[in-house]
Amino acid sequence: MKNKEITIYELIGLIKNNKAPYEIIYQGTKYYIDELENYYRAEDKTPLFEQIFNNYNDYEALQEKVEILPEENEEWEDIEDITLNGETVGYGILKEWLDFTPNDNEQKICSCIETLGIVMNKLIKNQRKIIEKLESKDVL
Repeated sequence: MKNKEITIYELIGLIKNNKAPYEIIYQGTKYYIDELENYYRAEDKTPLFEQIFNNYNDYEALQEKVEILPEENEEWEDIEDITLNGETVGYGILKEWLDFTPNDNEQKICSCIETLGIVMNKLIKNQRKIIEKLESKDVL
């Protein structure tokens, strides 16, 4: 997924609304929010807005682009459906796979495992739908 680009003006709006991304790139330099001082700065401690407005000193700087870097946990991890012998887990699959007639306790265990597999497959399917919806929208 390509990193999103926004203008300095849009970034200021995000900052105002407390929705600013933690890390951005401006003209090839990475800036991050210094949480103690509460402003964007580069590794060499140069403040982002000082860099921008010292270079331009006009409102054209508000149209400059910054690249938003993804948050650390923003990457999607694809999860495969849970299968046994190539079949998606469902009621009766475990018993067929084990090929035996279980007693009461074994039947309860098989039922619990199958139920967990079904629930996990539903969660995986929902995760995929959510990811598709988020990626189809142009959302921060």
